[in-house]
Amino acid sequence: MKQENNSRQFDLETVLTVTTHILLTNMGSVHDALNYLTGEDLYSHQLPRALGVASNYVLGLYPQLGEVNIVGGQMSSAAEVKKFTDEQKAKYGDILSLSPMPKGMYEAMNPLDELVKMKFR
Repeated sequence: MKQENNSRQFDLETVLTVTTHILLTNMGSVHDALNYLTGEDLYSHQLPRALGVASNYVLGLYPQLGEVNIVGGQMSSAAEVKKFTDEQKAKYGDILSLSPMPKGMYEAMNPLDELVKMKFR
């Protein structure tokens, strides 16, 4: 969904995936959100770096989401994920608006150059 002020609405599961780094939705939604936030058409191997920058940015917009804590292994079934996300929706709402990150916040890289750089770390 688009809004007039250059922001888009994203479901809470997608936003929480960005802020917690725990996959709570389908990967396509996360990829779409990171493309939108960075203003880039990211390749899969670029998502982790973009996620780190986007997470800080989104938490700056919605600092209350920093209170969301997911302990590793806490959710081991789809039903537990749904229960968790429903609890979060009761606190924060179903949808949050995000705007693209300011220019320069995310350093765009050629996808092939970034892949080579990752391989030789």
